[in-house]
Amino acid sequence: MRAGKRVEPPRDVEWCARYLNPHYVVSRYPDAADGLPYEVYEEEDASRALDCARVILEWVRQLLQ
Repeated sequence: MRAGKRVEPPRDVEWCARYLNPHYVVSRYPDAADGLPYEVYEEEDASRALDCARVILEWVRQLLQ
């Protein structure tokens, strides 16, 4: 991939980035959560976030090859 070339992400990558964005804000600014993080997050939330992180990471790895 050349520097400066814009690459459009696939829909699943874009969806995952949008899903993870609010979680980033809460992790960076804990006061943004509507409670303590351990009270707000459930196992399903964590699992979905990890799956999305993996989707994005795999896409980036493919771009770097």
